[in-house]
Amino acid sequence: MGTQFSWDNESIPEGILVFDMDTGANQDFTWTDLASNLCAAVLTGNNKVGMGTNNSRVIGKVISLSPVLDAAGLSTQVAVQVKGAVRIAYVTTTPVLGMGVLSNGAGAVKISPAVASPGAGGLASHGTVLDVDASTTTVLVLLPN
Repeated sequence: MGTQFSWDNESIPEGILVFDMDTGANQDFTWTDLASNLCAAVLTGNNKVGMGTNNSRVIGKVISLSPVLDAAGLSTQVAVQVKGAVRIAYVTTTPVLGMGVLSNGAGAVKISPAVASPGAGGLASHGTVLDVDASTTTVLVLLPN
């Protein structure tokens, strides 16, 4: 479905980028997800983000959904904060300050597993845990610049 706007990430304010939303099974974000801090964005295609799969690298936090909907009623684009500190829900083992995080494939983050060698492309984890709020099951993650 076409839109009346054509987004170009070179014209968006620094730190916020607009991506097409992956509307595949279990990939799309909803306002309910964002209200629950289930907003960890993962690259799933060219200029496309979704919830990714378990152990995917998080590139930022979905902060807004486009009002333009596809035939299934899903937003077609999302705004993602890719710089600074972001609060995102976490699952499983409570993260520790200073640790890196990965996506759990459902909009939350989890601690990055220890690896003996980072392999090609560097470390898989993205960001550094600055704060853990166990009462809301969220972490504040500093995204690298």
